Amino acid sequence: MSLTSFIKGSKEYRDLVRENFVKPKFNAGTLIAEPKTSNYGLVGTAFDYLLRFRIEQENKCESTPWIASMLEHSPSEEKIISEARLLFDLYLKTGKMDNALIESAIKLATIDNVIRSGQGSDQIGIVDPLDLVDLSNLYKLIDADKFKPKQSCYLNPTFGMASELVNGADADVIIDDALIDIKTTIKANFERSYFEQLIGYFLLHIIDCEHRNVDVPSESLVSTFLVTAVCFL
Repeated sequence: MSLTSFIKGSKEYRDLVRENFVKPKFNAGTLIAEPKTSNYGLVGTAFDYLLRFRIEQENKCESTPWIASMLEHSPSEEKIISEARLLFDLYLKTGKMDNALIESAIKLATIDNVIRSGQGSDQIGIVDPLDLVDLSNLYKLIDADKFKPKQSCYLNPTFGMASELVNGADADVIIDDALIDIKTTIKANFERSYFEQLIGYFLLHIIDCEHRNVDVPSESLVSTFLVTAVCFL
């Protein structure tokens, strides 16, 4: 189970969100990067890596380990991770994104998919050349100025013991007091499931704060904490 699985399986939670939180209107705009393949989930996960790389290269951020590196792996998987680390370290020094690192991000995403879903082990390390094109196009759309922290930056933050309640929950990025969730999608809609996921992150954050006896965000921060769906469509 994960936060997403928990939400899908809990009508009680979905009703609670509907009754207590107003889903904001959201104009996602038009499609600006036509996909070459239908591997949306894989490319989306790989894009999460590239965005994380970009933010970390340009800013001082706290970061959790890559999901792809969090379990024991076969020698071939370890090779993928090691090569990605070398390319990432070079990128941190130069700031130059190249096809090798883009390809590594896709390979890391194939490992992620297995860790998160338990499926797709036969696809680990396999890269469709057209996915490289899609991912490169998405990377070029990043507006780095939108990801400049004034005080703090957390990449792929988890929510302590609260994450364990749903068997895993990690957000994309928290910059200052805004949680930013990235969705790569061909549909220019702010889906209710996206909103329910963000509320879930916020509630897990509150639970974690209370567990650690630290200040819980006030209601005035809810609107800024729940910045959602920076969509590169």
